[in-house]
Amino acid sequence: MPHGELSISERFELFHARDPQVYQRLHELALAEAQAGRRRISTKRLYEELRVDGDGGATGPGEYRYNNDFTALYARKLVEDPRLAGLIELRQRKAE
Repeated sequence: MPHGELSISERFELFHARDPQVYQRLHELALAEAQAGRRRISTKRLYEELRVDGDGGATGPGEYRYNNDFTALYARKLVEDPRLAGLIELRQRKAE
C-alpha cells in the first residue's frame, strides 16, 4: 500500500515501531514537567522541544521526522501513564 493511502494512525504505528525513542523522550519530558508541579502539559510544546533539541529535519520528500499529524496520537499514548492522565487534555480527533 503506498504511503499516501495509509491512515494517520497507521503511519503513526509504523513511525513509533521504527523510532520508539521519540515516545520515550516525550514521556521523559512530560514526567519531568509533572514532577516540577505543572498542572497542564502541552504535548505540542514537548513535540516542538524535540524538534529543537533533536533531529527534526526532513527524512524524505514531504516527510518530517516529527510529523505534526502524530501529536494527538502521542498525547493519547502519554495519558496511558496514570501520572500524566489528568495533565494532558485530549480533544476528539477528526479521524475518530
